[in-house]
Amino acid sequence: MRIVVTGPECSGKSQLCAELAEITHSRWVPEFAREYLEKHGPKYNYQDFIKILDGHRRRQAEALHVNAELVFLDTDLINFQVWAERKFDKLPPALLSLEESTEGKIYFVCYPDLEWEDDPLREDPDDQFEIYQRHLELVKQFNRPYAIIKGQGKDRLRRALDKLQDFQEKEEF
Repeated sequence: MRIVVTGPECSGKSQLCAELAEITHSRWVPEFAREYLEKHGPKYNYQDFIKILDGHRRRQAEALHVNAELVFLDTDLINFQVWAERKFDKLPPALLSLEESTEGKIYFVCYPDLEWEDDPLREDPDDQFEIYQRHLELVKQFNRPYAIIKGQGKDRLRRALDKLQDFQEKEEF
């Protein structure tokens, strides 16, 4: 089962992936963009975006090549489509087969109800809800199974675990 944890910046995606993987004794694939930008600095252009996209795709492909019963993915190409639309107003060719790349995945869309934490790599504190809505719109457009994850702290984690159990019981993947 592949669970993509997606949503706007500062919505708890990375923390939720790490906690879910730890509790379920499974794997998670960290977001490549953060690692790249921490290494190269917060300013980037379209060419950097393409490098980040390629690195993210490679990292996830390698992780998914290993046979694992459950894997949590800290974002996927839906996140990159939203990012490209907002930042560059164009989609790179790698995103033209976006719908295909979402097959077989379940989406946990993080609701933007966490307090914004300043971070030099974050860009859109005022647009979180709009970005959340675009993520959700794409997941629905591709008719993928999803759950909206809301709440604070352990309540948010409990809700995600409940949704995971629901999907496992329904075998909706």
